Amino acid sequence: MEPPQGARFYAEPLLLLPGIGTRYALPELPPAAPRSAFGLSDQTRLYLNPQSLFKVHPDNDALVCELMRRDPEGVFLFFRDPSERKTRQFADRLARAMHEQGIAPRGQVKFLPRSDPLGFRALMQMADVVLDTQHWSGGNTALDALACGVPLVTLPGEFMRGRQSAAMLRAMGLDELVAGSSEDYLASALHLAAAPGERERLRTLMHERRGAVFDRPEAIAELAQLLEERAN
Repeated sequence: MEPPQGARFYAEPLLLLPGIGTRYALPELPPAAPRSAFGLSDQTRLYLNPQSLFKVHPDNDALVCELMRRDPEGVFLFFRDPSERKTRQFADRLARAMHEQGIAPRGQVKFLPRSDPLGFRALMQMADVVLDTQHWSGGNTALDALACGVPLVTLPGEFMRGRQSAAMLRAMGLDELVAGSSEDYLASALHLAAAPGERERLRTLMHERRGAVFDRPEAIAELAQLLEERAN
């Protein structure tokens, strides 16, 4: 997950662990939530940003606005914050970005209710593509997307906190979902949202390769060894 020479960003010694740095159990997967329960058509292209709203950096607004411009029929889903005030603040910020980009409100932004983990994964499976956030990428949410088999598009950042999803995808041999630029990110998201055959291909690969990121014991064993060495 760390970038090359990532140690320069820390005052403390950086000890690198293999894989994703933890042993993460494959989560239980419920059936997908019906789109009709949220007034959404099965034909609608759904882009989901599953992060907590406080993680969605303003730099993401421009990407979402450009996706809206290029896919005016697409719908963009976010999860509500526990604070309704913070949800309104985020909605207002995105509305300002849309206005600045000359994008008229078309009901393209919808907020999903918060849910327990099983409900969250049921809602996630409605999406055609998951949009990772810049600067602070998904951790649990990225792993949920991979477990659910929903394609996840990411644009890795400079620091580890913005590179988690990219590391997971690369571990699974899904480098094609790791964008090299904002334009790559946009093109990949738009393509996947409109290509059910491509989504099914990726879903199959995620299922076949999930052992690359789930239930891996190596990081725990490596951490134990490092701690023993430090103690001695």
